[in-house]
Amino acid sequence: MSVDDEIDYDELIRQIESDWNLDDCQQELLDAARYDDLEVVRAILHCHPELVAYQDPHTGNSALHMAAANGHAAIVQFLLSVGARVGLENRAGNSPLHWAASNGKHEIVQLLLQESQADVLQRNRFGRSALTEGFTSENTDVVQALLEHASASEERLMATAGSSKEEASVTHSFQMSNAQFQVRELAIAQSSEDTILGQESPEDDTTGLGIWAASLICARWVVEWFSSKDYKHVLELGAGCGVPGLAVATMGVASKVYLTDFNARTVNNLQHNVEINGLADCVEVLNMNWQDRSTWPQEKMDVVIGSDLIYQSDMAPLLATTLQQLVAHHGRFLYAAPKEGRQGHADFLALMEQSGFQLLRETEPPSSYLENPLQNQDDEDFYLHFHDLQNTDMNYRLYEFLQTNA
Repeated sequence: MSVDDEIDYDELIRQIESDWNLDDCQQELLDAARYDDLEVVRAILHCHPELVAYQDPHTGNSALHMAAANGHAAIVQFLLSVGARVGLENRAGNSPLHWAASNGKHEIVQLLLQESQADVLQRNRFGRSALTEGFTSENTDVVQALLEHASASEERLMATAGSSKEEASVTHSFQMSNAQFQVRELAIAQSSEDTILGQESPEDDTTGLGIWAASLICARWVVEWFSSKDYKHVLELGAGCGVPGLAVATMGVASKVYLTDFNARTVNNLQHNVEINGLADCVEVLNMNWQDRSTWPQEKMDVVIGSDLIYQSDMAPLLATTLQQLVAHHGRFLYAAPKEGRQGHADFLALMEQSGFQLLRETEPPSSYLENPLQNQDDEDFYLHFHDLQNTDMNYRLYEFLQTNA
């Protein structure tokens, strides 16, 4: 069902009333909200005002979700004026405020926070609140707006940080070139509010329980990079759910792949992901402390993989030192991360050169790396779980380093 751009508003209403069935209106409403067609949104809701609360039966997304995620302020204002709920959850538990915060849409966040039912600490199925998502977006205006909202009082932050919830999980089937594998991600029960309050230590960091955009980009890259190469020992640092490392292991191009992280729940989930892919013979999961050599593999690595590992300045020297001691002579470090918005990133690049690494290339990922990686190519699932992969504000880069001094 398409809408003629030249049709006037009254004619559009007549067309909807005479030619469109309810299914047409439901789908057109979501599409119009997503692609910023205010007139179509207005016309459909004029004819079917009850559809302001309509949610896609597969994803649970509403028109407000679509408009908020994509930054369409006029549509958001209109939907709120006709009764759209800012706290409405989709099937992943995300509200429109979650998506606006995650994508760094400051104007939309401000509009949504004007609603009386707005709650910046409302959690999704993975234990993440809009405030958590705001910090992840690295948009300081978004973070400030969320922190200043009445629902983010210190008492509620403390209560939320100490709360617990039943563990939730979802398992994704990925297809990246000739690599097919499954990955489970878990609810982040201790969300980033703990970090906000300055309570988090590395072993308590549960961010690795979720799948992040940088790891998907890195996985696409390493599948292509390893397609014409064979290496004996490969290790993923800060592996989280292990997407890039599992991709390499599935290809069979390395005799041994190590997946490493520090948080106990993250390490347990890594082991689960190894087992569901039948890779226990060639993949070893390690609880690896960068500051404790006794937790490292005995051999040096031909290739080390990492994605978005630096988010605090004091991590840069520790990571550079770890790599200097971990990567074999003429070995490689493959790193995917946002170019901006990460404290310590520029320091890390400089420290790598001082540590004997040569930067062979720094490239922007091709657009194909940002496409749907799901085996079933379900666009709704992709948009539901990995919409941040298409956040162009993140400005990702791929870095290939050569170890020259080991």
